[in-house]
Parts: sequence; C-alpha cells; structure tokens
Amino acid sequence: QDHLKTKSNYKLYKRVVAGLVCLVVILSVSGFGTSMAAAILTEDTVADKDSGTIQTTSGEVVGFQEVAFEFDLDPLTDEEFDERRRLVDAEMAEDPNHPDHIHRRLGRKGKMKNGAGAQVNYDNVQVNQKDLEDMANRCQGGNIVSIRRRWRDDNVVDDDVKTLCNPGTELVRKKKRTNNKKRKKAKVVDEQVTFRKHRMNGEDASIVFDCNGGKCHGSGAGLQQEVGHPCQLSRDRDTSSECMQGFVCYRAGSPNGGDGVGSCTFLSEYAREEQICNMDYGVDACESGLACLDTMRTNSRMAVRGVRKGICSPVRDFSREGGVCDVAHGDDACVNDYRCLSANGREIGNAGIGYCMNTPTFS
Repeated sequence: QDHLKTKSNYKLYKRVVAGLVCLVVILSVSGFGTSMAAAILTEDTVADKDSGTIQTTSGEVVGFQEVAFEFDLDPLTDEEFDERRRLVDAEMAEDPNHPDHIHRRLGRKGKMKNGAGAQVNYDNVQVNQKDLEDMANRCQGGNIVSIRRRWRDDNVVDDDVKTLCNPGTELVRKKKRTNNKKRKKAKVVDEQVTFRKHRMNGEDASIVFDCNGGKCHGSGAGLQQEVGHPCQLSRDRDTSSECMQGFVCYRAGSPNGGDGVGSCTFLSEYAREEQICNMDYGVDACESGLACLDTMRTNSRMAVRGVRKGICSPVRDFSREGGVCDVAHGDDACVNDYRCLSANGREIGNAGIGYCMNTPTFS
C-alpha cells in the first residue's frame, strides 16, 4: 500500500510540474509578444509635446497624454479697458447681432427693474497670440489648461486660477489669413478662439479671445468672478463688471467704488449708514431711518450691471415726486401736494420710509 501511495503522489507531482512549466512558457511567449508589439508601436507612433497627443507617423491621433498646464493672463490697464470698451460698443452698435459678439450679450435692456440690466461683457484680460495658440493646441490635445489672473493693489497682489479647458471642453477656432512682414507668404492665424463649456448648473462659462495685431483680448461668462473672488473696483460701473450677474465689486471703506481691488459681493437687505445698498430692495435696502439713495447723478460708476447700487443715507426733507421720504418728517417729507406713502400707495403710519406720491391709492 505504501508503494501504491508513493506512486500516486509521484504522478501528481509530475502533473503539477508539467502545469507550471506550461505556465512559464505561456508567460514567456506573452512577454515576448508584448515587447514586439511595443517595439512596433514605437516605430509607428510619436508623442507630440505641443498638443499632448499620441500620433501615428501619418499624423492620426490615437491617444492622449493628459497633462495639466498653466498660463498667465495679463490684466488690462484702465486706459486699455476703456479703449477696448469703446471699440466693442461701436461694433455692437453697428451690428448688435453679429456672431462675434454673441458671448458679450449677458442680458437685454429692460429685463431688470427700472430699465437696468443692459449687460455687456467687456474684455478684461489679454495674452500674446502665440501663447493663445499654444493654449488652444494643448486644449485640442485633451490636456487640462488653467489660466492665472492677477490683481495688483499697491504692494499687494491678489491672484485667481480658473480652468480654461479640460477633455470635455469644446474648442472653436476662427481663422484668418495674414501676410508676414516681408509680405511674401500668407500665414493662417487665429482670429477668434472660443473655449466653450458650462458650469455645473448648466449656465454658460465660455471664454472667448479676439485677436488682432499679435494680441488677443479675452472676455466671456467664464471670466466673471464669483462671490469672494477678487475684482477691479474701477470696472464696476455702467453696464460692466468683473463679477457675475447680481454681484458687485465692493471693498469696505470704499462704498463709492474708486480704484484698487475689491471682492465680488452679494448685497443683502438692511445695510447700515454709508454702506453700499441695492436700490431694488426698496425700503428694505437699509436700516430704519435710512434710504438707499441714488448716487448715479454724481458718480456714474454706481450703475452696475444687474444691480442698481446706492448708499444708505439719512432721508432729506422735501423730496420730489417718486423720491424717497421719511414719514417721521411730517409735512416736510415731500414738496407741496405730495405725501409720503408706501410703494403700493398705502398709508405708512407714523414712522417709516416711503415714496412721495400725489394721492394714496388706498385709504
């Protein structure tokens, strides 16, 4: 019996050894085949460092190298901003529906209260055309490209980084032909480059660059700043702002705007005296005894895109028709033949902020 058992174990060991030998042979053949395939692919493909793609010798893209890149954008000076603004206004006045300016129309006049909201997205940054083409090529290759913006206030530098593109970004390049300096050979360059994408809530977040003379100026919803992010106070005027719609660029101690760097802020109700306020909140814009007074007559920078800004100030006597008034001032609240009433024409009582009207609608 011991002899039979030993013989059986011997046969089992032979089978195990044979199986292991076969496995080693299969692995060796597989490794050799992989090496041969890699060698063949190496000969037929090449990595393009500019676009971040793997291409065949014929130029066909067969893969991507997902790499992150970062580029710096240069801010516009106030003089450059005003120059670009005048140019854009003139072009949009000539043809407001031109495809090149679709990305600038963030709203239409009359959609906000009291006619506010004629919103235009002006250029705020610039970059060399060569750098923009590099950015576009890398985006086209499926890379992640970020852009860095800087705001300088005296010796303090504030910066902010946004994603220009990722593998899901749609790239639209409008080309034009131009002559070189010797005018011997035409060259095709980018005239407008659009990095089309959307935010998580579905809103447009595209960034568009318009190029001319070797410089490209950037604008678009994707460059608008969110709450808490830096912004240029001097750009927060008329129909422009570096902040997203509904926000204003504000810095404590500078309610009237001015120069320097602020942060994008949402204006809440019941602001205090001398604080910036949203006039569309009506009598709730400021604390009791104060009114959000229109300062646009003395400071054009207060008419901000989507937000009618004012300053919380004590209400004066003898307000005119439609002006803000304080009932506590009695007969001196409004000019002759007008009364201080609520926005819907009702009597307010002995205290409160209202508007000067001719006669009440309700008693």
